[in-house]
Amino acid sequence: MRVMTLLGSPRTAGNTARVLTWVEEALEAAGHTVNRHWIGDYAVAGCRECHACKEGTVELCSIYDDGISLLRDIVAADLLILAAPVFCWGFPGPLKTVLDRMYCLADDIDSENYTTQLTGKPIGLVVTAGGPEKDNADLLVTGYKAMADYMKAVAAGALVIPNCTGPESLDASVAARARTFGQQLAATGQ
Repeated sequence: MRVMTLLGSPRTAGNTARVLTWVEEALEAAGHTVNRHWIGDYAVAGCRECHACKEGTVELCSIYDDGISLLRDIVAADLLILAAPVFCWGFPGPLKTVLDRMYCLADDIDSENYTTQLTGKPIGLVVTAGGPEKDNADLLVTGYKAMADYMKAVAAGALVIPNCTGPESLDASVAARARTFGQQLAATGQ
């Protein structure tokens, strides 16, 4: 199984990256190929809601920036894992921009039986939060589930690590939870 992970943190070696690494290690140990994409490596403009993607006049999106390569990789992957810290009760801006651009992956949205390029694709979520889960990290889980539902994808599960105050808070129990989550995601492609 080809797994794409999308690290939405502005830090390549922060708490979210560390937890995501444990998830990725479990997937690789199960024999899957993991390809991490760090949001900071990409310049992605926000959706302009021009609807060119719905009119069939462009491939994917009319904004020809790094978002196109990310969208192609998302479509090509067998499993997508989004990873993000909580930023002001939501996804960090650059990751939210990619999620907004995923709108182009849904076709014929005015039809009751619309299709998407992610139909049936499992999508997982890893969230770290400096604060609690309630009224904080759970808001990202709600958004992720709504996005997966809209895309007719499979919400394969969310791993939430609350009260993540720094590397010292990421102990062996967090590593074990992350690896178990990775094993559960690995089973979605079996």
